[in-house]
Amino acid sequence: MRARLIESIAQRLKEEIAPQNPIKFLKKFEVDEYIDDVISTVYLYTRAKKGSSHNTIYFVEVASAIGHSVRNKLKQKRNSSVAVKAGSFLLYSFEILQILQVVLGQGKNHHASYIVQMLDDDCLHDLWNNIDTATNEKLPSLKPYAPWNSSKHETGISIVKTKNKDVLSILHPDTHPLIFNSLNKSQAVGWRINEDIFNIHLWALRNKTKAFSEIWDSQNPEAKTTKLREAKAIGSIAQRFLKSKFYHLYYYDFRGRKYTSTAYLHEQGSDLARGLLLRDDCKPIGPEGFFCLMVSIASNWAGDAGREDGAKTDKIPLKERYLWAMDNEEILLSYAESPKIHQGWMDADKPWQFLAACMELKKLREWQFKKGDPMNPFEDYSYKSHLEAYIDGSNNGSQHLTALTRDEVTAPHVNLVPQSLPGDLYKYIADHVWERLNETYSKLSATEIQECNLFIDKLVDLKTKIHNEPSGSELRQALVDEIKILKEQSSHLGDKPSVVFWMKIVDAKHKRKVVKRNVMTLPYGGTAYGLG
Repeated sequence: MRARLIESIAQRLKEEIAPQNPIKFLKKFEVDEYIDDVISTVYLYTRAKKGSSHNTIYFVEVASAIGHSVRNKLKQKRNSSVAVKAGSFLLYSFEILQILQVVLGQGKNHHASYIVQMLDDDCLHDLWNNIDTATNEKLPSLKPYAPWNSSKHETGISIVKTKNKDVLSILHPDTHPLIFNSLNKSQAVGWRINEDIFNIHLWALRNKTKAFSEIWDSQNPEAKTTKLREAKAIGSIAQRFLKSKFYHLYYYDFRGRKYTSTAYLHEQGSDLARGLLLRDDCKPIGPEGFFCLMVSIASNWAGDAGREDGAKTDKIPLKERYLWAMDNEEILLSYAESPKIHQGWMDADKPWQFLAACMELKKLREWQFKKGDPMNPFEDYSYKSHLEAYIDGSNNGSQHLTALTRDEVTAPHVNLVPQSLPGDLYKYIADHVWERLNETYSKLSATEIQECNLFIDKLVDLKTKIHNEPSGSELRQALVDEIKILKEQSSHLGDKPSVVFWMKIVDAKHKRKVVKRNVMTLPYGGTAYGLG
C-alpha cells in the first residue's frame, strides 16, 4: 500500500499541479522523502483526542497537520494557507485508495464541517507500523538526538510550540540555560523495553483479559477502536525496539510544559507505555530506592488499604504505603511469578506499572538470595535496577501558583505542608461543588424535579439517537431540530435540569472525576468555553 500511495501522489503531482499552483514545491522532491511523515501524521490525527466524547476528526485539522509536517520536513517556510492546500492534496490519495473518506458532517455547535471517516483502519495501522524508524521523530531514535543549541533543532522543530516569533528569537543557551539543559538531559536518557511486560501484554491483549478492561468495557464503538489502536501501536513500537536502546526528542508547549515528540511509547504515556519502559542506565537500588519501589507498588495498586476510613493505597501516607506493600509481599511476588495464573494484578488502577514493579521486586529478592550478603541477604540493596518509579505531582498548576503566592488555604490540598494524609484538591473542590448543588436541589419542589427528569430523559434519548446516526444524515438533522424545540419548550426551567442531572452522581470517585479536568487545566490556559 505504501508503494501505491507514492505512485498515486507522484502521478497526481504530474497531472494536477500547474506551475503557478502554490503547492508546486512538492514537485521538487521525491514523494519517498516525505511519505512517512504523511502516513505518521494521518495515523496520529485520525485517532480521537483523549477526553473527547464525540471522536470527530476534522478534515481541516488533519490537512493542516499533514501540510505543516511535510513543509517542516522539506525545510519550507511556515505558511498555513499553503500547508492546508498541500495537506488536502496529499490526503486525497488516501481517499482514492479507500483508506478513509471525507464527508460533509456536523461539527462544533452543529455547524456543517468536513470530517474524516476511517474506512480501513487496519491498513493505516500497517502503513504506520512499517515506517522507517530513522526517518520520523514520531518514533524513538536508535541514536541520541543532537542537543538543542538554538531555538530551532536540526530536525526542523522549534524549542517551543508557539507562533510567537519574539519568544523564539530571545531563547538562547547563554541566556536561558535551564530551558536548554532540561531538554538536553532528557534527550541523553536511553530507554529499553521490559521484555517480561511485553510478552504478558501480548497474551493479555490476545485473550481479551481484564488488564485491558478499558478497551473491552467501552460502550462507544469509536472509542473502543481508538483505545485498541493505541494499545496495538504501543506494542508494535515496542516490538521494533525489543533488543535496542532508544531515545526521544523533547520540546516545550506554549505553556512551558516539556513533552516528547515520540508518539505513544514514552514515559509520559499511558499505563501500558510506562509499564513497558526501562531506563538503559541502572543504579544500585539502595534502601531508599527499595522504599520508593514499595511505595510505587502501593500507589499503582490504588485499591483498598484495609483502613477504617476506606482510604485507598494511593491516598495514605508514604510510610503506610510502604508497610502495606511489605505486608502483602507474598501476594505481590505471586503476581510476578505467574501473572497468567494469579491475575489479581489486573485489578490494579495502573495494572502494567503495578506488574512491572512486582516483577522488579521479585528480581531484587532473587538477587539478594543468590548474591546478597550470606549472613543477612535481605539487607543487601546493591542490586542494580533499571526500573523508573514515577512520582506524580499534586495538581502541578495550582501547586506552583500556591507556592509562588504562599497561599496557606490551598497549600494542604496540593501537599505543600506536612500533614497526616495526602491532600486532594480535586476531591476538595468536588465536595464543595456538590454541597452547592445540594443546596439548590433541596429547594426544588417534587413537581420541578419530576419535570426536570422528564426533560433529561428526553434529551438523553435524543442525544443517543443522534450519536448512532451518521454525520450529515437527514434524520440526524431532524433530531438536532427536536433538541432545539425541546430546549425552547423547557426554557422556563432555567438551570434546574443541570442541578437534577448532576445530583444523580452519588459515587465520590465519579464526582472527583467530573471536576478533575477543569481544575487541572484552569491554572494553565483553561477557558470558560473549554471548561464548559
